[in-house]
Amino acid sequence: MNLDYLTNLNESQEEAVLHLNGPLLIVAGAGSGKTRVLTARIAHIVKQHKAFPNQILAVTFTNKAAKEMQLRVSRFLRKEATGLPWLGTFHSISAKILRKHAEAAGLKSNFSIIDQDDQVRLIKNICKSENIDTKKISPKYILAIIDKWKNKGFYPEEVVLKRKDILEKSFLGIYKIYQQKLIDLNAADFSDLILHTVKIFEKHSDISKMYSKKFKYILVDEYQDTNFIQSEWLKYLTQNILNVASNIIENNQNRVGKKLFTDQEDGELVTLNCFRNVKDEATEIGSNIEDFKNKFSLNEVAILVRAIFQTREFEERFLKIGIPYRIIGGIKFYERAEVKDCVAYLKTIFQPQDDLAFERILNVPKRSIGDTTVKAINDFAKLNKCSLEIASKHLIEQNKIKPKTKLGLNSLLNLLAKWRNDLNKKMNHNKLLQTILDESGYSEMLKNKKDLENENRLENIKELLNAMKEFDNLESFLEHVALATSLDQDWQSEKVNLMTIHASKGLEFDVVFLPGWEEGLFPHQKSIEEKGESGLEEERRLAYVAITRAKKLAKISFSMNRFYQGDWI
Repeated sequence: MNLDYLTNLNESQEEAVLHLNGPLLIVAGAGSGKTRVLTARIAHIVKQHKAFPNQILAVTFTNKAAKEMQLRVSRFLRKEATGLPWLGTFHSISAKILRKHAEAAGLKSNFSIIDQDDQVRLIKNICKSENIDTKKISPKYILAIIDKWKNKGFYPEEVVLKRKDILEKSFLGIYKIYQQKLIDLNAADFSDLILHTVKIFEKHSDISKMYSKKFKYILVDEYQDTNFIQSEWLKYLTQNILNVASNIIENNQNRVGKKLFTDQEDGELVTLNCFRNVKDEATEIGSNIEDFKNKFSLNEVAILVRAIFQTREFEERFLKIGIPYRIIGGIKFYERAEVKDCVAYLKTIFQPQDDLAFERILNVPKRSIGDTTVKAINDFAKLNKCSLEIASKHLIEQNKIKPKTKLGLNSLLNLLAKWRNDLNKKMNHNKLLQTILDESGYSEMLKNKKDLENENRLENIKELLNAMKEFDNLESFLEHVALATSLDQDWQSEKVNLMTIHASKGLEFDVVFLPGWEEGLFPHQKSIEEKGESGLEEERRLAYVAITRAKKLAKISFSMNRFYQGDWI
């Protein structure tokens, strides 16, 4: 039997991997091979035929750990690793369970997962209707209190207040309205994913027993960091099941990563790397950053790109492996207005009760739908306990919308019905978005504005379409976006810097990565076509600026294949 996964394990690690009967607690220092042990255990369980991959639940706190374990186990098991559907974070696994049993939480299986921006917007709307001054009480503070209650396992009706909690008493009323509004919207926030799942387990013993029986082995990474609601989540699954926990003691902070570059008297050599595709490029750069993050502060690491759309691949990668980042002189990919507009259209089609998404697209592009009409729609929906889309239809039927506005609103409603029909007829989700952009007038709106900002927006939308190709269906894509935008809100202040080369002027960093140096992208094809030799000279000056941003290390790379502007370059 091939036991490659035991190679390079020390005696204690091997003992932990081979222990299959009874509970086991692993206490390990940072950098001491904890992930290696956990992944080797999964491989050993499968190799010894103790369980099939889909009978193993492996729970981690970060996407970084989950992705790393998934990759390592796949290398060990190859074909046998087909599956491992239950390896992920508490939130991603909870989302999967909740989709299957949504009705038990008062939701439908196609519920939306709202991001923090939508949470804040919803709280602001509630405060406005309840005459609460948001200038005196921050909506984000209200959300923090609600999140605290959810992490303690409390639905609104279960919160018990102390006499001194006068302020929280008013927040509880908001929590009740907020939670009911989420149900009405067929939506859940990030904390709901675990809370709803725990409540389902609590109230439906048949469901919790089904999962408890399903999982023959449960492995929990960083068990000591579980909060109350996560511990409750596990409690319903770990009866009479092997529970493997990894307790990480923060030490060995001075672990030395591998050397990346050859030492030279005049400093480090600039390196040039070639990759098969852009995904490999982002993966390797992410690995490089991890390898030497003990040597350099993340604040002193930068990735400089020629065009802003290029940040998407790195953002996706960093979210997966848990590297905190900031966008300098720009906005994170899934938070960019045009990307959020596209996602809102898709959400509205997939989930008609998503009022937040519907309200975002209502007058984008312009349809002569002003604030007065939006208020009328909201008031009707609130009074009649229906969605904004249904309210819009009734107001049109009752002739309560002005003729010009009625024309624009009716056009949108007809288009939504048409696009849902396209989706029901199995139109590819990528093709669906292209259809939406064309038929809604959104593409035309951007194309008619001839400026650099709109060119960037078009490039971002093309990059979004490119990203969607990685998903089998619309539901999986929307779930990815929801989880990606909600991850790691509590990242520490040290972050990798992502920006365009133009935005980097005047800045310097210890380490600079320069990806995407292939002809057509950098030097940029449009610059050369429009300005000829002078355009090429500008691109060279830009390259000079990029390289000289590095104080200690500069690493240039290019990809053999990149999908850009609808073509492979």
